[in-house]
Amino acid sequence: MWRLPNLCSLPQTRGKSRGVTFAKVQANGKILVSIPDGHWGTDGDESSRLATLIGTLVRMHAPFGTPTWAKVSNSVKEYIKEHVLEDRETMNSIMNAAFKNHKAKLHKHFKKFGSKDEALEHQPADTSVENRIACCELFSQPSHQVHHTGGSRPFVWHRKKLQDFEVGTPTAADLYSKMHHKKNGEGWVTDVARENYEKMVEIQSQSTTKSGALKDIDIFTQVLGKDLVM
Repeated sequence: MWRLPNLCSLPQTRGKSRGVTFAKVQANGKILVSIPDGHWGTDGDESSRLATLIGTLVRMHAPFGTPTWAKVSNSVKEYIKEHVLEDRETMNSIMNAAFKNHKAKLHKHFKKFGSKDEALEHQPADTSVENRIACCELFSQPSHQVHHTGGSRPFVWHRKKLQDFEVGTPTAADLYSKMHHKKNGEGWVTDVARENYEKMVEIQSQSTTKSGALKDIDIFTQVLGKDLVM
């Protein structure tokens, strides 16, 4: 269960969602969100209101020029947690997802332009000048040349949609493949994405023949690195 914040403390602005629908939840001020066993993310549509609130707080307070959520200062994380928190471990994971989702939107906007300087001149109005400069510097780096096509939905949601009654839960490689193929069916988003997939398949086959299958998070970490996974 989640404690909802005092919505009056949030800035009253127009445009993007600011969590207003939370005022209409149960009178006890809590909303039930299902977390599958073994996962830190939600897989049901009932989580959308919570995700909206967390996403709003992350957009308002997180420094998006920071490489990953793990490197965001604890003071920022604690400020956001104080507004919603009851389960700290799950809460941190959801904030992580909100951070990644909004950064992905900023990255998508950045890629519309031919140069860093041009992108700086056309940054979203709801992004601070400091974040605009830092994000453009970050997105210009080689490590940001691979992107997925799953939109703002968390990977655990896509995993559930890919489940098959006969085949079962998709593997880490299957999920990565689905999320890194072009939506028009014309192949991988980049050659690097294809190479990452091939490495995952190899790791999966080796782990199956040795001491049992590795967890997906371990495979992702081996191939992509801890910073990109976390």
